[in-house]
Amino acid sequence: MPDSQPSTPIPFNANLRAVLPIGIPLGWSPASQERRFRVRRSGNFCLLDEEGYELWVNAWLGPDPAALVDQLAIKWKREPEKVAADLTRFCEGRLLIKLVGDWQDDWLRVSRLRLIPRVAIVDGDITKGFQMLLAGGQLEMRMDVGYYSVWAFWDGTSTIEDSVAAAAEFSGLPRRVLQERAHSLLVACVRASAIFLDSTDKGD
Repeated sequence: MPDSQPSTPIPFNANLRAVLPIGIPLGWSPASQERRFRVRRSGNFCLLDEEGYELWVNAWLGPDPAALVDQLAIKWKREPEKVAADLTRFCEGRLLIKLVGDWQDDWLRVSRLRLIPRVAIVDGDITKGFQMLLAGGQLEMRMDVGYYSVWAFWDGTSTIEDSVAAAAEFSGLPRRVLQERAHSLLVACVRASAIFLDSTDKGD
């Protein structure tokens, strides 16, 4: 692709209803008798069968829950209700998280998630904004100081709640504003493959 090709900006406020994956992919298990995909979540290892893998890996696109169900129902030739039940089971097992799209309704579900960045800011300052390039430079995420304040504290150890508290102190912006920014940034970053999500819940 020529260097002159413009990058596509990533929207922060598109449809924020989403299914997002929790855990870090480790690939297919060579030791298993059956084909199983390994995911590390909260320090534990989960093994997914092929349909479980498809359900989990498709969540990396951050799709609307209904769209994900419809897509897999067609592919698997199954009733949408049965696919929706699988999605619910994965959410209850904390391998997926389903967002309704409103930060206030979603906050309790996302606040304890831990964010692990996969990319870095490449350019910017407080006056002109902060730029992140993804997908070999084909996608661009540009953050104002509010979004950047939250991103700056996504260090692989902090929860979203912790990062918002630190960002409020750093930027002086109201916590409520930063919670809303953190919610939309979370969805945009997963859709752009800019972060891993992990759970701080140690339960099985």
